[in-house]
Amino acid sequence: MTFWQEFALVFTGMGVIPAICLIIGIGLVITEMFIPGFGVCGISGTILIIAGIAIRVAYAGEGNPVIQFFVLLFLVLAALGIGFMIMLRSVKKGLLSRTPIVENETAVPTGITAGTEDYSSLVGKVGITITTLRPMGMVSIEGKTYDATALYEFIRKDELIKVDSVEGGKIVVRRKETEPSKETDKTDEHSSISEK
Repeated sequence: MTFWQEFALVFTGMGVIPAICLIIGIGLVITEMFIPGFGVCGISGTILIIAGIAIRVAYAGEGNPVIQFFVLLFLVLAALGIGFMIMLRSVKKGLLSRTPIVENETAVPTGITAGTEDYSSLVGKVGITITTLRPMGMVSIEGKTYDATALYEFIRKDELIKVDSVEGGKIVVRRKETEPSKETDKTDEHSSISEK
């Protein structure tokens, strides 16, 4: 028999039970791709696919069971591959990206990762340096010790500082006496623009 005759025999000689096993099995595995869970759908689908192929090959009747096995295996893998490609496309821009299954945002605010503490409440608070900030060092704010970075200059130990900003987990401080005026900020902006 030729390959195409064997290919045709896979479908013409297939009974109801192997066909149902294969269809439901492929459906369950594709469902597991779209809605990942504990793997119940994926494991059940895989078992049904194996059972469907085994039943079909065991009761092959006419034809070569080895060729029919590989034809069925190829068709199942092709169907799963198509399902996987559809799932990837849906995750990126399709229907699946607008469902609660795919999270588009994190529960943690921007600039802060799950392992980073939120120091934004420290902005504007006054503290004291524990070590010299060159430009990084340790500061004490409200009795707690933090790693900090000096904004414009080195700051010696035991000087008063004020928290200027927080960038993720990085606390940026300046010497308390050197509050920049609005004119200083404008000249800094003009000099950075002229440098470009």
